[in-house]
Amino acid sequence: MYPLGLMWRERLSYSPFVESVWKCNAPVTTSRTVIADPSISISLVESGGKAQVIISGPVTKPYRVPLPAGYVRTTIRLKPAVFLKGFSTYELRGNPLIFPADSQARFWFKGICFQFPGFNQAELLINDLFKWDCLSRADLRRDGRASSDRTYSRHVQSITGLSPYQLYQLQRMHTALRLLRQGVPPADVAIELGFADQSHLTRASKQFLGYTPNQSTDLPQDP
Repeated sequence: MYPLGLMWRERLSYSPFVESVWKCNAPVTTSRTVIADPSISISLVESGGKAQVIISGPVTKPYRVPLPAGYVRTTIRLKPAVFLKGFSTYELRGNPLIFPADSQARFWFKGICFQFPGFNQAELLINDLFKWDCLSRADLRRDGRASSDRTYSRHVQSITGLSPYQLYQLQRMHTALRLLRQGVPPADVAIELGFADQSHLTRASKQFLGYTPNQSTDLPQDP
């Protein structure tokens, strides 16, 4: 199941704004499955001698994308509570922002020239976005203040582009994928994460990852 010819690197981040950073290279024509993901992603895509920076919102269902030979993508996944100022995260779900980049991976955003750094220095871009007041972080915890379910739901959706239940579903499925990749049996994952049974986990895995729990361990992502 691991895409033929796809080279994948992924790491966690020290930044309070970043969930993870990954990079994929496709030396030959291939394809990969994009799994459901609650994060906003900022990517540098290099293909066909051109470079673009793409900012996209959460993904609620998996889909397959073709990758031409020579395709390279470096992606910074923001934490779900982190958002871009002046842009609706919900609208980013289906309408990614695309910016041309030059040969040095520089691009213009909100009238400012930013540099998309390499894989190991990806946090530098996030620091610059924060410094120029383009990015912020919200508190999604529900505290003891008197607020209605509807008010809390609107707050979560305005930040993440997802309802509280959608956010919970996606985060739980990413936790399940991590445990499955660590070798935890699907039945134990189902119990630990509160699925009704292993069949419930299997249905959720197909819905959000595109594969069964056993198949999903071959996915390159390690969210």
